[in-house]
Amino acid sequence: MINKNRTFSRAGFTLVELMISIALLSLIMLFLYKALETLQKSNTFYGDKLERIDDKERIKKIFFLDFSLLTPGSYTNERVEKEIDRVFFQTTHSIHHRHHPYVAYIITEGHLYRAESKTKLSYPLSSYTDMDIDDFGMVKEFKIYRDKNHFLLHTSLNSAELLIKIRQLNDE
Repeated sequence: MINKNRTFSRAGFTLVELMISIALLSLIMLFLYKALETLQKSNTFYGDKLERIDDKERIKKIFFLDFSLLTPGSYTNERVEKEIDRVFFQTTHSIHHRHHPYVAYIITEGHLYRAESKTKLSYPLSSYTDMDIDDFGMVKEFKIYRDKNHFLLHTSLNSAELLIKIRQLNDE
């Protein structure tokens, strides 16, 4: 006698089910890859912007500390061109760990340089002087205006306009 009420148990997936799951997984992986690529582009873009902002803020801080802590009577300003000044002074601020360094801001070949030395600086800079030089980047304009206790610094540095009013803390 034949039992007609047999039930079949499935032990695996059919080929069609397997192909559909692979196709769905491929689509999900494609969207995840595109999202990751977009995220990496965004991180690069905003990382570069943040780096430029950090550089600008670091330079502003150096300007502020140099000019606000300037030693009375040590400031000289030379007009090189209509839009460019060359500045020499002594300050109590040092980024290279010197005690009361002499500082010069000089523009050469379109770059603004900050020179720091233990001895008084003059232009042209002597190769025999022990000094550290920092390159602040491309500059089109570097002007400093001064009244009794304030400096007004105007520069277009690395395609960013800076206008900073700095009060001299060490009074003359």
